[in-house]
Amino acid sequence: MRVARKLVLAIPFTFASLPVIAGTLIINNRSCLTVTDVTIDGVHQADPIAAGTTGNFHMDNRCAHVVHGQSNINFEWNERFACQSVPYGTFTLTWSARTKPHLVEQLPDDSLIVEANSFNGFGEAKIASKLDCVTIEQLSANRGNCTANADLPRVLKFWQTVTVNYFCDKLLELNVSTDQGSALFTWSH
Repeated sequence: MRVARKLVLAIPFTFASLPVIAGTLIINNRSCLTVTDVTIDGVHQADPIAAGTTGNFHMDNRCAHVVHGQSNINFEWNERFACQSVPYGTFTLTWSARTKPHLVEQLPDDSLIVEANSFNGFGEAKIASKLDCVTIEQLSANRGNCTANADLPRVLKFWQTVTVNYFCDKLLELNVSTDQGSALFTWSH
């Protein structure tokens, strides 16, 4: 008669032997400023975030974090957030900056170039910057009577473009609000 024997392996286990899983923080810099100093939970991060770019950072596995950023002209961002589920997920912050008071003044006429094309109920507009750096914050097509979609806010440096999809028969007006003022573009068809 055979007797079944149970094989037991004794492997010491401690929580310290588990791999450390860290969270990730993505900071989208949607401003014309360079974020020169980033601090996460009191720890200084080495890499700055250039205007209009993204920074990726690792965090510890706590569930609440404090993030501080400072620009090259001492503009500051302060964020507090807590995880909604696991503490080692990916978190995203989007930082923008209005370095001037909210402007109702018009941008100079030669600041932006806008070209638009319509195709049977929808179309595409391309906005190009002639400024060294500008943040496109909001768009209004045909005084709000036409849906316009774009990934905003968006930083444009000299001669960079953003594409705007719109859904109406004809684009007659496009009001572009930026961190430096606004501009109204009109077309007659």
